[in-house]
Amino acid sequence: MCNEVPDQDPDRENPLDDKARRQLDRPKTRPQALARRISATKTRKLTGPRRRNTLFPTPCTELQQRVTTSHSNYIIIYTIVSTSISHFAGAMSNRPHVVVLGAGVLGLTDAFELRERGYKITILARDLPQDTFAQTFASPWAGANWCSFATLEDKANQRRDAITFQKWLELHRQLPPEVMAMVDFTDISPTKREAKDVWFSSLVPDFSVLPNGDGTGAHAIKYKSFTISVPLYTRWLVSELTATTPQLMNAARAGPPVDIRRCSTMQSLAAVRSLIPDCTLVVNATGVGAGDLADVRDSNVYPIRGQTVLVKVPSFKAPSMGARCVMKLGSPANYVIPRARSGEVILGGSFDIRQSSTTPDRELAETIMRECAKLVPEIVPPGKTWRDIPVISHNVGLRPAREGGVRVELEVLKNDAKPLTVVHSYGIGPAGYQASFGIAKEVADLIDAHAQQVRPHL
Repeated sequence: MCNEVPDQDPDRENPLDDKARRQLDRPKTRPQALARRISATKTRKLTGPRRRNTLFPTPCTELQQRVTTSHSNYIIIYTIVSTSISHFAGAMSNRPHVVVLGAGVLGLTDAFELRERGYKITILARDLPQDTFAQTFASPWAGANWCSFATLEDKANQRRDAITFQKWLELHRQLPPEVMAMVDFTDISPTKREAKDVWFSSLVPDFSVLPNGDGTGAHAIKYKSFTISVPLYTRWLVSELTATTPQLMNAARAGPPVDIRRCSTMQSLAAVRSLIPDCTLVVNATGVGAGDLADVRDSNVYPIRGQTVLVKVPSFKAPSMGARCVMKLGSPANYVIPRARSGEVILGGSFDIRQSSTTPDRELAETIMRECAKLVPEIVPPGKTWRDIPVISHNVGLRPAREGGVRVELEVLKNDAKPLTVVHSYGIGPAGYQASFGIAKEVADLIDAHAQQVRPHL
C-alpha cells in the first residue's frame, strides 16, 4: 500500500536520535508567545448548516469569516479563509490543488504536512474541530496520547508511530503544557513483558519493567510519553493551517493558507469537482464515511464505540503534582489519560466493535469512574470518594476502524470524464493521534511522487 521509506527506522537499536534526546533537556521556547498567537476575542457561533447523523446530509455552505472559540483561559482563533494569495501563485503554479475530505486528526495532519511542502489545500468536512460535541467522528473525544499498539511484527505501524513521536518531541518544546505534555506512563497487563517484547522500549525515555508490577500481582511497564489536550491541539493545527505566516512549519516554503469549508453533503469523491473545479487530487480522510461514498464503498470499514468520562482534576495542572497516564489492558480495559496539563482528564473506557450507539450507558460510566479511581487515587478529591470526582461530560465517540488496517494508497478513479487521483487516508481505529504524522508523511510522499510524474502535463 505504501511505497515510501520513512525517515525513522524502528529496527535500529535506538530510533530516538541524539538530537531528539537533547530536546528533552533543552529549556522550552516560545510557549507563551504561541499561546498569545492563538488567543483572540470572545466566542462567536459558526454559521452554516447544523450537523446531522448521516455522513453528509445537507448542502454545502462555505465559511468565509473569522471564527473564535474559547477553552479555559485560552481563546483559540480560526481564520477560515477563502481567497487566492498572489504571493504564493508562482510557487504553486506547477502543483496540484489538493482537496482533503475530512477534518479529523488525520485530515488535519495530512493538510499540515502538505501545506508545509508547498501545496494549495482546501479542506471539506461535515464536522470541524470546534464541533466538540460531534459524536459521529472520533477526534474530539479521544484521550489522545502516544502509546503504540503496534506489535513486534507490525513494522508499518511502528514506522508511523515513531515518526509521530519524533514530531511530537519537536512540538513539545514549542507548545504550551496545557496543549501537550510529557508525563509518566504506566501500562498494566495480565501477561509479563520484557523490554525485548516492546518495540518502542528504546524509543521512549525512562523505559523500565516494574519488578513487582503495579502492586496487585499484574505486570507493568513504565516510561515517559506524550499526552495532549485534544480541543487545544486540534485548534492549534487549524491555526497553523490558516495563518498567513505559520509559526511551527517552514513558512518560507509553505503553501498558502488553507481554505476550510463546512460541507454537509458529499455523495462521492468525484463530486468534489462540483465544489472545487480546479481540484486535481483528493485526500480521502472520511473515516467510516468511506463506506458510504459511491465511488469508494469500502465494506471493510466499521465503527468501534468508545465511552469515556471527562473529569476535572485541578492538581494535574502543576508539574510538581505528578500528572500521570495509567492504562490497564485486558477485558475490560481502563485508562486514566490527562489532557496534557489542562486540568482535564479522560477516564475510560469501552471498545465496542461494530457498535454505533452514541448514547452513554450510565452503569458503564459509574464502573469506569470507580475502576479508574482505583488505578489513580489522586483523581479523587481529598477526603471524598469516586462519586465526588467533578464530571465535565459523559462522552461517546466512534473510532474509524478497518479490516486489514489503515488504508494509505493512491488510486486513480476513472468513472468520470476526467480521471480523479485519490490518496486514501482512513481506517486507523484508536491510533489516529499517535500515528498521525507518520500517516501524513506517507500521504504527502505519495502526492509528491504523483506530482513529479504528471508535472509535464500540468
